[in-house]
Amino acid sequence: MLLDYHFYHFDSYFTKKFCNQVINFGKKINLQKGVVGNNDLNTSIRDSNVCFLNENWIKKEIYFLIKEANDATWNYNLSFPENIQFTEYALNQHYDWHVDTDVKKNSMDKIRKLSMIVALNSSEEYEGGDVLIKNMNIFSKEDIFKLDILKKTGSVVVFPSFLFHKVMPIVSGVRYSLVNWIRGDNFK
Repeated sequence: MLLDYHFYHFDSYFTKKFCNQVINFGKKINLQKGVVGNNDLNTSIRDSNVCFLNENWIKKEIYFLIKEANDATWNYNLSFPENIQFTEYALNQHYDWHVDTDVKKNSMDKIRKLSMIVALNSSEEYEGGDVLIKNMNIFSKEDIFKLDILKKTGSVVVFPSFLFHKVMPIVSGVRYSLVNWIRGDNFK
């Protein structure tokens, strides 16, 4: 599938104060190891600590950004967002190449259509942790987009969930982010 836009971003959208509040809140929750596929724990593919948030004070701040990004770029038919994932990447933690899409169990199920990442801290607090997205356009000279925008506190990136992406290993420090997925009817 050729794309005009592989991602849409908001540069330093959230304040450092808001991001610190989210980090402090997330760190108080019992973080679990992130899983892949059908709840498989495979740290060679994904090694991160996560929890899920359903707090209105966070949701109200991010959901309209997804709509704005979608309206400006893809115009996908969207239905609803999932709960927000708070993610912590510490030393050597990473997430190898993957897509966020999932398999529909029946025709009434909604699929993940858009993914969102919010950078909660800046790369001044950690090394490594680069987010990469594979270019789906076969005619492009660039195979991979490095999302340097996510090195800035409060920056946001939205992209189609079917794009391959990864988080490089953390070399030092800790990287915090929010991740969210928005569901909709299957592509037609």
